[in-house]
Amino acid sequence: MFSRPTGEPVDPDTLSKSFGRLITAAKVTRITFHGLRHTHISHLLMDGVHVKVVSERAGHANVNITLNTYAAYIPNMQADAALRVDAWLRQGVKEGTPGLPGGNSVGNQPIRERLVQQAIEENTDGPVAQPDRAAVS
Repeated sequence: MFSRPTGEPVDPDTLSKSFGRLITAAKVTRITFHGLRHTHISHLLMDGVHVKVVSERAGHANVNITLNTYAAYIPNMQADAALRVDAWLRQGVKEGTPGLPGGNSVGNQPIRERLVQQAIEENTDGPVAQPDRAAVS
């Protein structure tokens, strides 16, 4: 919500028209003011921001709304999960779990992150492709 200096709300149509004029003057790709919201949410998800955080920023009542609307913008979810499990299991077999309470290396955050990075490097032919941001805007 936007307000005038007097505290009164700005009419949504006035805001949209003003924004349209700014877009035209700037000579950038046409987008509606509301379209900025979708672009913002989509880009956060493509950058790997946790869906709970994105959902809160969007003002959604729960993460299901966010997931139902924007799941396509969460890249490589299944592949990433599979790589993480594979890395944890391989490392657990290779190194064992010396010195860790309960003998469980999976709960150790630094080890997990190192294993995930190793698994990505071993299972890809270079950097993981990033989504095309231009297609979202």
